[in-house]
Amino acid sequence: MSSEKTKKKTHGIFYTPDNVASLLCKWAIQSPSDTVLEPSFGGCGFLRATNSRFIEIGVDESETFQRIFGSDIDSTAFGHLKKIFPYSNGHFIQSDFLGLRFEEFPSLGKFSIVIGNPPYVSHHNMLPEQKKAAWAWLENSPYNTQIDKRSSLWVYFVLHGLSFLKEGGRIVWVLPGSFLHADYANQVRNILQQKFKRILSIVVGSRLFLNDDTEEISIFLLGDGYLPVSSESCKTSFAFASSPQEVPQIIDRWEKDQIETHTMSLASLLPSSTQVVYQKIASNNTIALGNLFDIRIGIVSGANDFFIMNQEEWKKHHLPKSFESYILTRFKDTNGLEFTEKDLQTMLDAGGRNILLDTNRSIKTPQTVNNFLNQFPIERLQATTFKRRGSKSWHQFNDQKIPDAFLPYMNNNGPRIVINKAKVISTNSVHRLYYIKKHGHGAKGLVMKQAAISLLSTFSQLSAEMEGRVYGAGVLKHEPSEAKNIKLVFKRNIEPNDLKNINDVFKKINQKLREGKFQEAQELSDDFVLSDIPVKERNKIIEELQRGLTLMRVNRSPKSWKG
Repeated sequence: MSSEKTKKKTHGIFYTPDNVASLLCKWAIQSPSDTVLEPSFGGCGFLRATNSRFIEIGVDESETFQRIFGSDIDSTAFGHLKKIFPYSNGHFIQSDFLGLRFEEFPSLGKFSIVIGNPPYVSHHNMLPEQKKAAWAWLENSPYNTQIDKRSSLWVYFVLHGLSFLKEGGRIVWVLPGSFLHADYANQVRNILQQKFKRILSIVVGSRLFLNDDTEEISIFLLGDGYLPVSSESCKTSFAFASSPQEVPQIIDRWEKDQIETHTMSLASLLPSSTQVVYQKIASNNTIALGNLFDIRIGIVSGANDFFIMNQEEWKKHHLPKSFESYILTRFKDTNGLEFTEKDLQTMLDAGGRNILLDTNRSIKTPQTVNNFLNQFPIERLQATTFKRRGSKSWHQFNDQKIPDAFLPYMNNNGPRIVINKAKVISTNSVHRLYYIKKHGHGAKGLVMKQAAISLLSTFSQLSAEMEGRVYGAGVLKHEPSEAKNIKLVFKRNIEPNDLKNINDVFKKINQKLREGKFQEAQELSDDFVLSDIPVKERNKIIEELQRGLTLMRVNRSPKSWKG
């Protein structure tokens, strides 16, 4: 990756396309007397569009400058700026926006509009100086007790922008998909809904920043009628646009009050007919995955590349078998509804790195193990993970809790339960499922099989899409707290004739998945979970649910948009 691309990624810099900036500015700027602040102007797309919009509504070209202000921490942005406004006269400040106040701009008061594309940097990827600036701002803000300190950088920009708005003002932000999916985004949305008379959120299907090596989905956030004093009267609307070209029509319908009011959630993207069918099924004979299983992350070694090895590496270091534990490192290494000892051996024979050095298995450590541990780089021991364990226990992390089944942390084509017949553990890229013993003695095997079958149904796959969040290049991600809310169609009272059916369907689906025939496996699951519904009606229900599932996956997966 070039140094310029690395810099842009580190600082979350993604330049808004000019056509997008223009259509958003057209809504935001309504009066020649408006004043506009762009807190992170970057490539100046919004500044060009703002300038053009003022001219369009009658402002003399020589006077547009008086109404436009901005800031950016990046010197490259000021190189772009000089092509539009050669002389900034204090209207544009090179500084971290989070450290600025509106009084530092020569604007004669607060702004009519705050508009822009804030930096997309997750908490995990924020530089130390970025975290320091964000937390310093948060500590002195009105939202100190409301916002999670693990929020992404864009959160701080959006909330700080409110302090620059005059009463009745507007905001326009181009935000990442985490605005809908992240836990901390709930807090942000609640604050915004108290600060505006009305809000429109538009999920855009086509990716805007593919040229910047990211497939992040985008949300256009429009807020109108800023209220300095919080209110509970905000009208919130939610819409989906397959491309930016559809956005003007959506905004026009919103202005005419022709878009239904919704809570901002993924379920709001579904056609109303799909929502009706989904809710009808959800209200009958369903159970949350978390009521069947305790869902936990896999073990955290802090250095999988060191502690996990293949058979050849194990022999090379002369490590004793008594320190050997088998581990599933990637969910994609499973391909059915079971992970068996035969599956494990096949992976090992193929050179799979599935052997964990488990120093928890013995009090005494033989010399060969000590020799191996002494090869661990000293500088890596400074990581927080190892410091928490202490100098003597830094290599002890396996909790010895073998799960009953596995569930993916992240996936492309929807989650799948895999029963752990091999009795292995997993890394933290694979969730561990532990059966909750409240379904009667001897029911465990049937409950797990029925759950595994049901999760593959169109209904539960749709539920998984709504409960999860989009990560990276359209991957679906489930934290344990989200996975536990996935709904399953589930028979609680098993009749004698159900026993054979469950076992037969489980066996057939397991085989179909191993053959790579996912669609046929899903059809078997649909017929099983909806077997009480007549075939003709059942097919209509499945068709409607599949329509919603396709829309959800098209929304998050760029591959779908490429055909």
